[in-house]
Amino acid sequence: MWEPNYTRNAIPHAPFHKPTFRTTATLIGGRESWGKGYDSGAARVRTHYAYEVLSLRLPTSKVLDRNVAFLKMLLKAGYWEAQCIPRRYWKRSTYRDAILLVIARPVE
Repeated sequence: MWEPNYTRNAIPHAPFHKPTFRTTATLIGGRESWGKGYDSGAARVRTHYAYEVLSLRLPTSKVLDRNVAFLKMLLKAGYWEAQCIPRRYWKRSTYRDAILLVIARPVE
């Protein structure tokens, strides 16, 4: 069973959230680990696991519109924007758009 790691110097890791829906999630580490490629590496490992171990066809991930760093990390890992869901979440006294990203299995 996956256990969250709330230590101050946690390295990011990428569990699958509700695997039946094939949605992925990434927990990012503290600010001192930003910009070192840990998140991009976690996204690549997660994608490899989705394809090779779980045999998923189309993993997805959602990002809030203002989370630019997370969006850039997923785009760098090969995800592409499939849909924008306007006003999907209520956060900090305003509605936020949700961006749905997908990554397709490479054609062999």
